[in-house]
Amino acid sequence: MGVLGVPARARRGDAGRLGAADPRPERIAALQPFEIEISLHGDNPATHDAVTRVPGSFERLLQAFGDLKELRQRVKLKTPVTRQNQEQLKGIRAIGDRFGFNVMVDLVITPRDDGDTASDDGSTGRWDR
Repeated sequence: MGVLGVPARARRGDAGRLGAADPRPERIAALQPFEIEISLHGDNPATHDAVTRVPGSFERLLQAFGDLKELRQRVKLKTPVTRQNQEQLKGIRAIGDRFGFNVMVDLVITPRDDGDTASDDGSTGRWDR
């Protein structure tokens, strides 16, 4: 919880599942978060959907961006830099500019928010030195 019971940050790692006629943008706005963080993995459907492994997630994400902008929410787009999107950073910035959202580029890849350190291949994803 943030100051005076107002959430300081709403994390929406699954915001790509939001879409037209989806009540979640309004429910998120009703929480009056200080800021909403949403991951954007590319500047086009092919890259973003490949990373999320959710077909159509890029288009639904753009719809959610429009909904959140209309609801006057403060949004930060988070982009982990990968081989798949390293040439798309200007395009990602343009998407942020289009909606009036800040973009944060991250060079560090971390485990999932649920604390699971195992990757899809069963490794821990950690570097042992």
